[in-house]
Amino acid sequence: MCKLLSLPTKYYMTNETEPTKLEKLGTWHHPPLVYVVAELAISPHYGMSDHIAELQRELRADFPRTNELAEFAIPPVSFVGGGQMIAPVPAQSPQPAWSLLDQQSTRGVNVSHRAIGLHATAYVDSSDFLARWTKVIQAIADSKLAIFVERAGLRYVNLLVPSQNADLSSYLNTTLLGPAYPTNATVTYRTWASAYLLENVTIQAYAFAPAPPGILLPPTLRNIGLQMPDVFARAQKLVQEGGSIGWIDTDVGRDLRAPFDRDLILEEYKKMHRLVSASFRSFISDKAEMEWK
Repeated sequence: MCKLLSLPTKYYMTNETEPTKLEKLGTWHHPPLVYVVAELAISPHYGMSDHIAELQRELRADFPRTNELAEFAIPPVSFVGGGQMIAPVPAQSPQPAWSLLDQQSTRGVNVSHRAIGLHATAYVDSSDFLARWTKVIQAIADSKLAIFVERAGLRYVNLLVPSQNADLSSYLNTTLLGPAYPTNATVTYRTWASAYLLENVTIQAYAFAPAPPGILLPPTLRNIGLQMPDVFARAQKLVQEGGSIGWIDTDVGRDLRAPFDRDLILEEYKKMHRLVSASFRSFISDKAEMEWK
């Protein structure tokens, strides 16, 4: 994941006839940012439904709408003789989950027995996002929700939508592009991936330029039903017209494996934001920075 961008406001369409006025995504003029997630992976908490009402009350002012969901855990399967499949463990019963959404459906808190996260497709800047995440962390503390935090993560997804028929590869640092291709070769998709450890934080980065045909977002991104910003609409239109897009997906995480500690978690997120921001800037080209800034 990665952040960026303050300027004039933009408008995004909802189910109503009038547009909803929202903050511009970040501090750059033409940001590629499309989705941001901060999430705590927790040890399974099967009593979550006993605490959701109190957590909901703590967050009601910012997230007045609630969607109730059910999550299913599909066990892994193994193949045996004759092509038959067996599951080494039985399927689990569905577990309740909730998405607490803001009025515009541009930010939401997703709560399940395995994770609590803040998802956003509206983004002012890193300080604003972390302030909103701080409210969620404080709500967990105030609602006395005793969770064991396995891991803290922060993810930014940026869509690469070329302007004026520009080559997608021109938006990336040349070191991410790999070898030269034979003359007249048509690249259907190209990917670069890396994972490294820095200050006890694992940074995973993926760049696609172009992305596989017909795919608009990284397959592992779990959208909880938020309205998408205009960069997504432009990407969708380009793909429908047979064009190519790309993305830069940066994801940082820190294994905590400790009972919930508000202050520790918030300090970790400040560090993770600093590291993911520096990583993102190292992945893009001068052309990308000039065009997006």
